Amino acid sequence: MLTYIIQRILQMIPVLLGITIISFLLLDTSSEGAVLARLPQRATPEAIRAEKRKLGLHLPAWKRYQIYMLGGQFTKESPVTRGLLRGDMGRDSRKWPVAEKVFSSFLITLRLALGALAISVALGVGLGLICARHPFGRVDFFAMLIALVGVRSEERRVGNECRSRWSPYHYKKNT
Repeated sequence: MLTYIIQRILQMIPVLLGITIISFLLLDTSSEGAVLARLPQRATPEAIRAEKRKLGLHLPAWKRYQIYMLGGQFTKESPVTRGLLRGDMGRDSRKWPVAEKVFSSFLITLRLALGALAISVALGVGLGLICARHPFGRVDFFAMLIALVGVRSEERRVGNECRSRWSPYHYKKNT
């Protein structure tokens, strides 16, 4: 059992590395827009280059990833970051630490998830026992109906959200 746990932990390392690389690439591809958003609308090319240098975008991608993970400093005038491995997720546009925002809402999310899990397990086990005791009865029929409607309505809601938010034309059909 101990070897299985060690194997699973070792398998997590490449997965986490892949997740950090993908998240870094997503952040890195949007950094051009961040530079332009920080500057006035009619900024000169020199001002754009200076802002890119201040943000460290003049460095190669592997060096920016190293600073993203391990910490460091892009330039002498930029602040020193501690890196993602040390819990520093950077700051948002208002200069607030991102890690504080993430961890402050984590406990609320965990409490909601555990509450929903407790309710669903209690209802599922309770109705399952009743339905197993009286198959093809009224309770069995209504439990199956509620389960099917619940699954189908969730699929429909997710489909509508994807169509309305991710469509290039924001097409939303009235259903």
